[in-house]
Amino acid sequence: NYVCPMGVLGIIGTKIKNFLRYPSLHLEVDAKKCINCKQCSNVCEMGLEVNDLVQSGNMYDADCILCGSCVATCNQDVIKYAWKWNKKDVEVEQTF
Repeated sequence: NYVCPMGVLGIIGTKIKNFLRYPSLHLEVDAKKCINCKQCSNVCEMGLEVNDLVQSGNMYDADCILCGSCVATCNQDVIKYAWKWNKKDVEVEQTF
């Protein structure tokens, strides 16, 4: 048995990238549009509770592989791919 440091380094790198809001492919959500149909959770290939992430407004989960199943399934356009970070999210975080 052995421990692979690459997974740990990947998680740390992702957290730093998200904190600094470095442009990268990520998921963004508009929770106000969500009707709680939970189809996003049903189709998630990683078995994540995507609906819970939508309700929290934070789509980051270390196990998410950005496959896009939740994006394709959502009829309300709640979940979207984005490259640049939403400026409202940055302004909200900086006020705290």
